[in-house]
Amino acid sequence: MDHEDDEVPHMTISGVDESQRKAATVVGIAYLLAAEMVAVMMAAQSFDVLRILSGAEYLRVFDADRLAALARLSIGAHGAAFNVVFVFLGLGSTVFGYLWFKSGYVPKALAALGVFAPVLLGAGTFAGLIEPSILTLLSPAYMAPMFFFEVGIGVWLLVKGLPPDAILEGART
Repeated sequence: MDHEDDEVPHMTISGVDESQRKAATVVGIAYLLAAEMVAVMMAAQSFDVLRILSGAEYLRVFDADRLAALARLSIGAHGAAFNVVFVFLGLGSTVFGYLWFKSGYVPKALAALGVFAPVLLGAGTFAGLIEPSILTLLSPAYMAPMFFFEVGIGVWLLVKGLPPDAILEGART
């Protein structure tokens, strides 16, 4: 029995072979899962500050300045978790930037920025996790290229779109 018709259709990207597409899919899904798990834990942990500052009876054993310190510590942990999400964002977006570069669907300079910017974002954020004071030196320089890539790719796709043959090729598979 032929199962070709049962396959899930996928977009074929010119210049990217099947193994590269599959690898990018796996890395992209892994990045998304890791980033989302950290983001969910970060959101849940954010409620700790509310609990600490709630004035609940069981917290009366702590002085107000100690509760404030605990709340501040919890807020700092939230910031660190946010930076972990940015590291995963950098890793995953680098793969997608590479696919844009190989596909030729957008100008090479913009696609190259899509490879370089996430690496810089991930590296800068990771450096900030290791030594938080370095972020005052690096900010916003390690984030700015990612901003320009994301805005640039968005504007390019809105104005120019994908080449018609790319859309037709994706519809045929």
